[in-house]
Amino acid sequence: MVVVVVQRVARSRDIWCYKTHMSCDLVASSFNRCSRCTTVAPGNMKIIARLRLTTVVSWCSGRSPLVRLVKSIGVSNFNHKQLDRILDIAKYTPVINQIEIHPYNASCNMIEWCKSREIAITSYSSFGGCQTDRQGAKEDDPNPLECPVVKTIAEKYGKTPAQVLLRFSIDRGCSVIPKSVNPKRMKENIEIFDFKLTSDDIKSVESFDRGWRQAEVSLWSLLKKHPHYPFGEDF
Repeated sequence: MVVVVVQRVARSRDIWCYKTHMSCDLVASSFNRCSRCTTVAPGNMKIIARLRLTTVVSWCSGRSPLVRLVKSIGVSNFNHKQLDRILDIAKYTPVINQIEIHPYNASCNMIEWCKSREIAITSYSSFGGCQTDRQGAKEDDPNPLECPVVKTIAEKYGKTPAQVLLRFSIDRGCSVIPKSVNPKRMKENIEIFDFKLTSDDIKSVESFDRGWRQAEVSLWSLLKKHPHYPFGEDF
């Protein structure tokens, strides 16, 4: 099956956006319900490598009979070659690519590549998945919230490092989807529209880019040998 996020509009038969979370299909022996959200998330599961791009290609080419119910198609964690494969045959171009963005994975090339093709970018893991109890976490993993230039910029604007990290994506034309169950942090995540980062601020943050992804050391670490593993390319 394809791991998807589906949002429905008022009419129950209309799907507003169909978005694949991975450039592949997943077959899992078991699923655990995420304790912090309402979605079903794969956890500690055995994955059978039946992963491929054909499902997305089918949707974008218009061959899937279900495409008539969908207003927009989005993807996540697709590299530029995988997107190129879709664009070559697409009747329906993906409207968005959801990728991991923070100082240690600034994704400059992917952002510019998608902009030039009118594909929007949504940033996930803006804080770098910095919780120490996440799957695959290591003690020496970089923590964007502790990035020195981020802390300096935060002090300059009287904001928190988290707020600066959200602006880092927004001020480069990306949308953000921060996640929190803490009311104080949820409020903090919204209070980011009374300041903007300068071009120099952005360049300073981008200078910490080293292509490190928290996604790459979590679920994706099980898929590195698969031909459609998305992180083998520069972007």
